[in-house]
Amino acid sequence: MSPATSLNKPSIFNLQSLITNYQLLFILAIAAILRLGWVNLTEFKADEARLYLLALDMAEFKSFALRGIGSSVGIPNFPISVWLFSIPLFIWKHPYSATLFVGLLNTVAVYVTYRVAKKYWGESAALVAALMFAVSPWAIIYSRKIWAQDLLPLFVIGYIATALSAFIDQRRWMLTLHFVLLSCIIQLHLSGLAFIPLTLLWLIIFWKKVNWRELALGILGGVIIAIPFGIYALQLPREASNIQSLILNLSSRPSTIDLDSLRYTWMLLIGSDIHSLAGPKAFQDFLNLVPNIDLIRWLWGAMALGGLIVALLRRHDKDVVVASWLIVPALIFTRHSTPVFPHYFILTLPAGYILAGDCLNVILEFFTAKARRTQSEDIKESSRALRLRGLLFGVLILSASLQATLYLALLFFIGSVNTPNGFGTPLGMWLDVVDRAKLFRAQNNAPEILLVGEGDDPAISEFAAVMDVLFHDVPHRFVDGSTAALFPSGGATVVIQPSEIKSRAIYEKFSKAEACLLLRESEQGVEVLSIPKEAQIKLANGFAEPRTLANGVELIGWERDSNWMIAWRVGYVPAASEYHFFNHAASVKVDGVSYPSRYWRDGDVLINFFNLNVKEPVRVGMYEYPSIKNVPVMDVAGNPFADALEVKP
Repeated sequence: MSPATSLNKPSIFNLQSLITNYQLLFILAIAAILRLGWVNLTEFKADEARLYLLALDMAEFKSFALRGIGSSVGIPNFPISVWLFSIPLFIWKHPYSATLFVGLLNTVAVYVTYRVAKKYWGESAALVAALMFAVSPWAIIYSRKIWAQDLLPLFVIGYIATALSAFIDQRRWMLTLHFVLLSCIIQLHLSGLAFIPLTLLWLIIFWKKVNWRELALGILGGVIIAIPFGIYALQLPREASNIQSLILNLSSRPSTIDLDSLRYTWMLLIGSDIHSLAGPKAFQDFLNLVPNIDLIRWLWGAMALGGLIVALLRRHDKDVVVASWLIVPALIFTRHSTPVFPHYFILTLPAGYILAGDCLNVILEFFTAKARRTQSEDIKESSRALRLRGLLFGVLILSASLQATLYLALLFFIGSVNTPNGFGTPLGMWLDVVDRAKLFRAQNNAPEILLVGEGDDPAISEFAAVMDVLFHDVPHRFVDGSTAALFPSGGATVVIQPSEIKSRAIYEKFSKAEACLLLRESEQGVEVLSIPKEAQIKLANGFAEPRTLANGVELIGWERDSNWMIAWRVGYVPAASEYHFFNHAASVKVDGVSYPSRYWRDGDVLINFFNLNVKEPVRVGMYEYPSIKNVPVMDVAGNPFADALEVKP
């Protein structure tokens, strides 16, 4: 055979490589579809909104983030998640941009997992690990929204890859990069602190292979990345003191020892309990719609445990790394002084899948070696080995298909059915509300949009936080619908949160056009109203003159219905003070907030609600808060006249 003929004829090696490439592309396609598909069905709550807004400010060059959003333990997060999420927003300033970005990074994490597993555990183990990681329900769930911890997997697999490269291959500078990635992981989410003892364990085990100069440079690089947060703390001494107090408080709390960390690690590994996203009221409805695949989940767990046993018995350097990666975070969090949550164990993905792939590989190698040793029944044993290989991979593909199918069933369920205390209203539905409100505003030439919900502070209220982001490009104000109704002098478009809002009836009374946008099944719709400029806002009874207070507020009227209501008008915007109303009768005294003065506009008319039901005279007035300094009623000459107005039924 001539050299030319030899080059043109495909070899078995090239054919096998081609098949492997197609398998990998198929796995990556599945991973991408599950992480990037149906972006409208992603969750967008307060944390996502606040993180997105910080990233958007960076993308619009309004600020450079020195801190992230607050954490569950009260300590502010590092700003690295803001920096990362700002990257796609430089190109497309839309929530879908940042959402797709995190899905893309997690798809890349599947590919990097394949490359790392192939290098150290072989092709078969790599394909198994990549497939299981691609369809792992919790890995997908933690890949689909704007959440700092959803950025972890790519950094985690990079952290592991650099550890293997540094401690096994002794590649120069990999230890430096390892420590930089460790710093990034900790700054993305404080659960990454569990990797510090893991790295220390490896330094002890592989101390003969450690280049201390590279280690020092790695620590220095990690510290440099954290400098912006240090600047933030130094600029705000009170904040730095609060952080210090929180850390001291956390360290002094009594610790609890339990097995929650092991349970959550197992849960993420096998994909169990994903129905919890449907919430405590709807999860059973979901379970009634889908088959029980617990057998498949236990198969995944058995494969991972088998791989762990193989690693602990074989004790190669690579086995030490992957086994400790899975075990150490779970052990670290068995003792804790703050609550432990499932997302803390994103750190362990995809360690279990690499171990499962290695377990399957060991089984195949055992039967393949047996076939080679058998001389008299060589063909028969080889045939058995091939059939076993086909059976094992067939079961694996079937299990992966069922895991992916069940996840998709859950996604479409929570995207169409109300899930109280579970998965939030999908982002696509909120964007539909935004589009309709903007259309109402344009049709009625309204100067602004009022966002009426449970709370009026985006830093506290979830509805306000979400709406603040989605309406960031149009003038808007917030109203706590449980205490007040706001009517600007130029009219407005009103968006009312889908819940029991006390001011809803008042807005409906004075609106000229309204629409109710349905969300998910059994979920209350979002009401969009148009308040015309010419609307006459008044209550049944008027206050007698003089009725203007020293802060410019004019008390217009009152009404006794199911609530005690007071109508008032902003005359001018006072200095930055907060004001409360007092309603004092002989038998009962009821105080309450008015409306945050930072939102006041000249000419605004507001109606406040109070839980007061008496048929006796009531003294009504205002005072500054928290100083409790009375705001007097002024006469026509501008002199103090009284400390309150009196209403006599």
